[in-house]
Amino acid sequence: MTPTEDASPVSGYSRETYENASQQYEAIITEIGGDKSDEELLELMIARTDARDKLAELYSQAWKEADDTDSDFDEANREAKAFSKLPRAEQLKELLRREFSRGVAHIPEGRFTSDLPGIEQLTVLHPTQSASGTSPRSFSVYASHVDPETKKHSAQTFTVTDEGQVLGPIPSRWNFTKEELTEELVRLVDDVGGAFFVDTNEAILPRGTWGTETREQKGSTHVPKSEVVDRRRLRFFKNQPGALFGFRGTTSSEWQGYHGFAFTDRIILDAPKVGNAVYVLPLPNEFPVNPDQLFLPPCFRMKEEGRARYLSEHWAPYAGLTKKESLESGATRVIHPDYATVDDQWEKNMREKLDTKIRYTGVGK
Repeated sequence: MTPTEDASPVSGYSRETYENASQQYEAIITEIGGDKSDEELLELMIARTDARDKLAELYSQAWKEADDTDSDFDEANREAKAFSKLPRAEQLKELLRREFSRGVAHIPEGRFTSDLPGIEQLTVLHPTQSASGTSPRSFSVYASHVDPETKKHSAQTFTVTDEGQVLGPIPSRWNFTKEELTEELVRLVDDVGGAFFVDTNEAILPRGTWGTETREQKGSTHVPKSEVVDRRRLRFFKNQPGALFGFRGTTSSEWQGYHGFAFTDRIILDAPKVGNAVYVLPLPNEFPVNPDQLFLPPCFRMKEEGRARYLSEHWAPYAGLTKKESLESGATRVIHPDYATVDDQWEKNMREKLDTKIRYTGVGK
């Protein structure tokens, strides 16, 4: 192959493309030396100019991406610092106000686990749409409780307002305060809705054909749609140091299915239910971020423009692929343990998997 045969345009900067271009440039410089005809020298001089221009363009793109990354970090850092200075009560109200600013519909309905003592589950319910079409200013949370001593069941419905207030009395035998309830409901919203997640228009691991295989895990049973969602699974991936942001499909059924978690070198898809597996999708090139961004609180790590760029560049090739198609495209699958597994052991095993370097083989190959 002659030096001028590689006339592919620069489609985007990565360390690999820059190193390849640099090697080609050095090879052309070497070729120019020695006994050459005028035609050969002219061809090599043209190739050298093209290679130099390609290097300059890649160098410029690298600096532009670095500037974009620093800009994202500066803005996110300012917001995070301002938020950290608020009293905790004001932080809780601010987090709820953010959710309401995007609409109650952004907070998924469903049944969720709870960390409050005695609470079996928390059920999020949206209000009935008003005839005027105005956006709802509250949503309800139905709390199911079992007394640890008497084993007596009870329940209470609370209303969460757009001003960050939680309305409704705490039953006398429930062993937590209104402040603790408010903290838990804010964490619930942050775990399953939250500013950490953005909505996409693409399906995330839609149903597909597995041939004779009908279950992902031997011995697992069909999971009813109404099963309680284990928030710990979502929280685990969201709180990983390298997690930039999360994304979901735009319908409530997809929200309670697989969620996406964006990392610099991979995308992780997980559904927090028994019988589902974790899918790890490798990226062709690492997504550039300022390392300091990874130390910010999860919802502040990446701004809207950076999230959109990531989804366009890295999620789009996988969007809409079924589980089988994703595996054929280079994804790896990790089966969830069942609920009998000690939770911290599951986290340890998953953390080891996250620390493993993965190799990109190319979507569709």
